[in-house]
Amino acid sequence: MRLGYNWQFGPFELADRIGVDWLVERLEADAIEVPPLLRLAVGRGFYDQGEPLGLDGSYRPIVRPPGVMLLADIKRSAAPLRRNRSAALWDVGDGVVCLEFTTKANTIDADVIAMVEEAVALVPQLHKALVIYNEGADFSCGANLAEVDAELACGNWAAIDTLVTRGQRAYQALRDAPFPVVGAPSGMALGGGREVLLHCDAIQAHTETYMGLVECGIGLIPGWGGCLAMLERWTQAGKLPRGPMPVV
Repeated sequence: MRLGYNWQFGPFELADRIGVDWLVERLEADAIEVPPLLRLAVGRGFYDQGEPLGLDGSYRPIVRPPGVMLLADIKRSAAPLRRNRSAALWDVGDGVVCLEFTTKANTIDADVIAMVEEAVALVPQLHKALVIYNEGADFSCGANLAEVDAELACGNWAAIDTLVTRGQRAYQALRDAPFPVVGAPSGMALGGGREVLLHCDAIQAHTETYMGLVECGIGLIPGWGGCLAMLERWTQAGKLPRGPMPVV
């Protein structure tokens, strides 16, 4: 019910969030018939640990079609391999580690970069591949400019230099990693979020994905290697028209 309606939550999730008991009381107070399924959820809700309530009154595990996996399913029954305030690493099976951004709008800050560094070090130990993915509304809206602006406001140029340099090295480590790195974006992948994807070996993008290096709109140049990565991809494109003007 979310898809196509631009809702963040479906109707049963909304009922749980506002309170099934309260909703039933309001319907009864307004002399509106309470649906049997809604009355069945009184005192407990439509979901228990992510499992939906069935018509028989029991909660049932969600069965995904073959080949479909959600990170939300993994998170219900497992702990992250690593976590900080901005990102996490999850074992999603088959030797694959998932790097998840967890900041507001999945913006990229120093802690996200630190988790990229941890992923590059961790995966070769017991795993075979890395997928960069999250189930937020947007893959990443780029660098956390509020954090950058705070450093600029107090003239902390050393912190800015460290953030840029560390980000460049972390992204380069992704590109040079001795294992496959796959980016799986949906929604917006802007600025630093787009730069992450440019350093992946492969991209599996959702149909509703919007990517771009948009820093020029605020007077900045992408600083984490995106310009170089985009230029390299462009020069290697098989259908690139050849002529006297260099691509650069």
